[in-house]
Amino acid sequence: MFDVYLNRRGDLLVVPNGLPIPNKETGRWRKKKRKVAAVSDEIRLAIQRWGYYRRKLGERFPPTTGSQHEVKCDLETAPAALLLR
Repeated sequence: MFDVYLNRRGDLLVVPNGLPIPNKETGRWRKKKRKVAAVSDEIRLAIQRWGYYRRKLGERFPPTTGSQHEVKCDLETAPAALLLR
């Protein structure tokens, strides 16, 4: 199981269940009430290496060529959709 946190800037932080937020991850993190049971291989490898996984919600998919639009995610539903398989 994993705990999922969000901050106001749209960053996503995933840590193993019960572990505190890493010291170098400063700022105000808001814990999601729902626990996540399964994550992608990319997230699992990052947690094994560094103990946590962090990224901006809009950085997952690169924009298409010739387009200057931003990818926007709903902060309430994005973590479950991005992490669960």
